[in-house]
Amino acid sequence: MTHRVAFLITPAEFHNDNHERLPGLFRDAGWLVDIASHEDACWQDQQVLLGSRPANDYELVWPVGFGPRVGSIDRIQLLAQMDQSRLITAASAYLTLHGKTAWLAYAPDTMVAQRSARLIEHLQTHGGDWVLKPVAGSFGRHVHRVSSAAHIEQVMAAATDGYWMLQRYIPEITDGEIRTLICHGAIIGSYRRMPTNDLHANLAADASALPAVLSDANADLVHRVHATLVQHKVGFAAIDTVGGYLMEVNLANPGGLGSLSQFHGTLPEQRLLDAIHSHLAALVRT
Repeated sequence: MTHRVAFLITPAEFHNDNHERLPGLFRDAGWLVDIASHEDACWQDQQVLLGSRPANDYELVWPVGFGPRVGSIDRIQLLAQMDQSRLITAASAYLTLHGKTAWLAYAPDTMVAQRSARLIEHLQTHGGDWVLKPVAGSFGRHVHRVSSAAHIEQVMAAATDGYWMLQRYIPEITDGEIRTLICHGAIIGSYRRMPTNDLHANLAADASALPAVLSDANADLVHRVHATLVQHKVGFAAIDTVGGYLMEVNLANPGGLGSLSQFHGTLPEQRLLDAIHSHLAALVRT
């Protein structure tokens, strides 16, 4: 049987190579691969269409990122009307589990607020070094180490409005952040992202990648988070850990396959394909 997959890809400033690597991986495995824009998703004749083809014609529909910010929530809600077993990740998970605030139980001491006064009060009450970052930010933008009210005001005044996160600084970040990629029930692999300074471990911010083995503390945390992701039908995600703390879970378009391939050849990509095929086989059995 020949499988068919649709990738939803919108031309933009790509921060990883998933828009090329993933379609190529599935083509090489013998899948029929269609590529559509995120904005090609629509509702017609009582079904979700991706361009002119019904979404439910595909064994797998894989949005690579959220697409254009305008309309992204509407798009997710539209995709929620298709058969969710065909989406790489259930639409509801994109709304509730992507990002920083969904996982605060595993994070360092954190305060989340929109008003600077609340964040300043928390810093002054507890003292010490903190990291200030926008909740909706990505790729290391507007992330600062702060220890004073004046610095918080300065950072927030220079950036866009929205919710901010004040999080206790973890010294272990200087040793790198461990990214672990998962696909359905499988762990694809882990690697270390070495920061350019004492904060920015994102490869888009010119951090470097090194091979890594999860410590016991990080491995335990990864397995607990992974179990929750599987429960909520998340098919592909990155789990970022530092010193036994969870820093972020990325469901939208996590990079890392390229880095893992540097260290392990084709093994990570084969693990991803095996996990997808095992998942599809399990769906047929049920």
